[in-house]
Amino acid sequence: MLNVSVGCNYYKVSTADTVSNGLKEIDEDRFLVVHFQVESYGLHALKFDQENQRLTGFKRSIPVEHQGHDQPQAAGNRFKPRLESPTNEIHIYITDYRTLEDGTISIPVESIKRVDIYDYQVGATIASYVFTTIGILAGLYLIVLIIVLLTKSSCPFVYTFDGDMYRFQGEMFGGAISENMQRDDYMPLPGFSQYEGQFRIKITNELKERQYTDVAELYYFEHMPGIQILFDQKGSLYTVRNPEVPIRARTDEGTDLLDMVTMKDSLTYDFRGESSEANDLGAVQMSFSKPDKTKTAKLLLTLKNSLWLDYIYGKFIEQFGEKYEVFAEKQKNVPAEKKRQWMIDQSMLLSVKVRTKIGWKQVDNLNVIGPLAQRDVIVPIDLDGLDEEVLEIRLESGYHFWEIDYAAIDFSENENVSQAIIKANTASDENDIDIVQALLNSDGNFLSQLNVGNEAYISFAAPKLKNKAKEFSVILHTKGYYEYIREFKGKPNIEELKSFRKKGAFPKFAKSKFVEISPAL
Repeated sequence: MLNVSVGCNYYKVSTADTVSNGLKEIDEDRFLVVHFQVESYGLHALKFDQENQRLTGFKRSIPVEHQGHDQPQAAGNRFKPRLESPTNEIHIYITDYRTLEDGTISIPVESIKRVDIYDYQVGATIASYVFTTIGILAGLYLIVLIIVLLTKSSCPFVYTFDGDMYRFQGEMFGGAISENMQRDDYMPLPGFSQYEGQFRIKITNELKERQYTDVAELYYFEHMPGIQILFDQKGSLYTVRNPEVPIRARTDEGTDLLDMVTMKDSLTYDFRGESSEANDLGAVQMSFSKPDKTKTAKLLLTLKNSLWLDYIYGKFIEQFGEKYEVFAEKQKNVPAEKKRQWMIDQSMLLSVKVRTKIGWKQVDNLNVIGPLAQRDVIVPIDLDGLDEEVLEIRLESGYHFWEIDYAAIDFSENENVSQAIIKANTASDENDIDIVQALLNSDGNFLSQLNVGNEAYISFAAPKLKNKAKEFSVILHTKGYYEYIREFKGKPNIEELKSFRKKGAFPKFAKSKFVEISPAL
């Protein structure tokens, strides 16, 4: 949230076409600033006397967060959240007022010459989040803005209940956009605690898509303190005991990233440094000290996709125009491995490589995880034959497709931990209809969430910690897929679409669009 506090947001100012229309916007949720000659003051406990056509309220000083906004432009005004709050202000300019016996200020409507309404300039604000190098932990407010303005292309949202409210945790099985691409997803739920003996989660459809969840269950682990437990994307379990940060981290252009990737602080590298391979790719190369005779390692990354990848993929499928649904239907019959290979060829997945004596060796390609929340992921690395004292890892991505916050290597052996799989004991949708059977097993009996606003409330019985000297961790296992609902207009751009058959076409498209837009920011 520190990044949100010091980052730039934008607000715009519109002047009401009539005073009466402007006064309709006044309420206690907006801070009212009165301008009279060279004097400015706030007004609260507002009342509008319809019969006498006057506005009354008590005079007050203007708080710091509402100061300095009396000479804005129409749009593009920057402010810093938590430090300033201009987006809920109304400024009225008057020629006369009087003070009543009870201390209230009375302003005749005829003396109000102008009413300025300050509002969030959402498009510019989202653009600043998309294009700045600062990674942002997306809170609920930002999530709503993204959905509204970017027509987000995403996946089911997951929330956990903390005893007070449901808090956003992340997105499930990103990139599984057809039935034959359905996959398992293992989402860590750090800090998740039980409430009244239950672990409670919520899975929602908040976007224009159809979502299908085959199973939702919890993996529950008891372990000694200081251990982190993660599944890799193939479903293998690993423990992390002694993560060691890099001794060097640089882009191909030579930018030092060591301070950026050695702390979990949401200051991220966003793969905008041009790779030596191509100027529409980004890369980071990291070096780690390696113990002698070590045969295995576990690469730990904290990352997420960028909003730019989400946005530009939407611009890509927009090229299909009115034929998008026809294309999507045909894609259902294309083998899943062929579609995954296309995503690899277009640098959407994050490439992980290790340096060997004969060059860089591919270790894995990480599935997309969505742009709204960071996630810890683990990548096992076979060190057999790598005898050097320094282990070198390379991450490659399409230009500005990923954001990495933290990187470390763990050389410790996997430890034994107590494990249990907890099935849902209750589950209901937004209409209180029982849906628990659809989520118990991976059996093709899907929970279908076909409309925006569909919700699933799921409860799991929370085990009691057997040994108070130990801690517990919870990981949500789900499996499923989703399908976009799009209503594009116009004819498809056939020539443009043909170009995407070539390897590397998508990052070139993304980079060119980025260059087009960035001068306006």
